Amino acid sequence: MSLQQICYQCDYGDRKKLREPIRHLVTKYCPQVLGVMPFVNNNPYQLEFYLVVEFELDEIEQYVRKNIEPFCIKKLSSISVNYLLQSMGERRFNSLNHIFPEQVDLFFDTYFFFDERKELDNKGYKPASKLFPPNTVFFSYSSEDKEKIQTLHTHLIPYNLPIFFDMDNIQFGDNIADTIEVAIKDCKGVIFFVNQKFIDSQWCKTEEEFTQHFGKKSIYIIDSNLSKDIINNRYKSVLYIEQDFNHIDYKYLSKKILEVFND
Repeated sequence: MSLQQICYQCDYGDRKKLREPIRHLVTKYCPQVLGVMPFVNNNPYQLEFYLVVEFELDEIEQYVRKNIEPFCIKKLSSISVNYLLQSMGERRFNSLNHIFPEQVDLFFDTYFFFDERKELDNKGYKPASKLFPPNTVFFSYSSEDKEKIQTLHTHLIPYNLPIFFDMDNIQFGDNIADTIEVAIKDCKGVIFFVNQKFIDSQWCKTEEEFTQHFGKKSIYIIDSNLSKDIINNRYKSVLYIEQDFNHIDYKYLSKKILEVFND
């Protein structure tokens, strides 16, 4: 069996939710078959928290994806443990070779120099609120389709329709779930870009739930390459436009979106 690694970006400001999942993981599997290496950057201008999990057994990968991954921001494919170790030479990170069960509390209580956002809030420190124009429209899409959505975004810019587009609106250090929830709560409406990757995305599902919860106007742009059964069964009761995601007519789509949201 070959050694495998998964690297996760974690939320420095909302980290304690990982305490028990990590405790369970390092208690369930011995260090002979599992390595859990944290990297913490306490530089106030670049707060970071990464978690590298090393393993050989397939069952460990399944366990990690089910019990650790949901509490992380995202899985990183471009960062390796070697890169993180090299950065330690620049005094970027504090780290442990492996978190043992008896070290879990020590790690969470001493390796982070700054309080979580909730703790600061309880002390009366209120973060500056971000203001979005009241007619902002939220884009919900699979990250793998970002380039296509960005192109549509540029087509809409001249029409003064403000868009919540994550590359522009989610800043470093933001709690992503909280930011998205507030953005949808305050937005004029939501545009969903639906293909199979959207359907498989937990983030997109969450954004749909927020939209329904807050009763927001919405329109679905549906990939015509999806099966007709999926389209008819899942989206027959919503406002939608079919488009071939391989050949999007951006001019037509922009016109239709403006008709819905420029009222």
